[in-house]
Amino acid sequence: NYAGQQYNSITYVETGYALQRNMPVALVKNQSGHFVFPSSVNDAVALQHARIQSDLISDLSGVHVAPEANAYPISGYSYMITPTAVGFGFTPQKGAVLGKFILYNACAGQKKAASLGYAPLTPVLVKGVFAAVRRIPGAPTPPPLSQCANPTITGQPDNTGPSGNQGGSGTTGGGNGTQTSGTGTQS
Repeated sequence: NYAGQQYNSITYVETGYALQRNMPVALVKNQSGHFVFPSSVNDAVALQHARIQSDLISDLSGVHVAPEANAYPISGYSYMITPTAVGFGFTPQKGAVLGKFILYNACAGQKKAASLGYAPLTPVLVKGVFAAVRRIPGAPTPPPLSQCANPTITGQPDNTGPSGNQGGSGTTGGGNGTQTSGTGTQS
């Protein structure tokens, strides 16, 4: 909010936050030389290059150098920290509820990501979520990936998109001019 009140200021916030407040967003030059808006499509293209290591640590280095013309190179995602042991008031019953909530979020809940200014999780990231759920005491077993109703898996995205000034899924051509204004964003 402070940056939004200052003349010619730039900040880094979630795209959904900027779009809800009708703040301008910045185009960012990607690996292919194109200046790209943040959008659910452009973010998802870049996030195809995210990797989850066996210890569930994220590796976004491939996102930053994604070769596609419409890849938004500073895409990221939100994290959830979950308990992996019973204790301190956490029980298997709470794990069951938490696990169901997380599985809904990773699968069917992703259908609304685009309408909220976010990109749905890619299959690689969903597999990471499933691995994390398996570590929660009492959580249900994740479904086979093919039964996850996530639009990146089913191929049926929610294309309603948020209202705002995101610039759609397009890019501007490569070029030498600086084409940024207002608020830098993350999705």
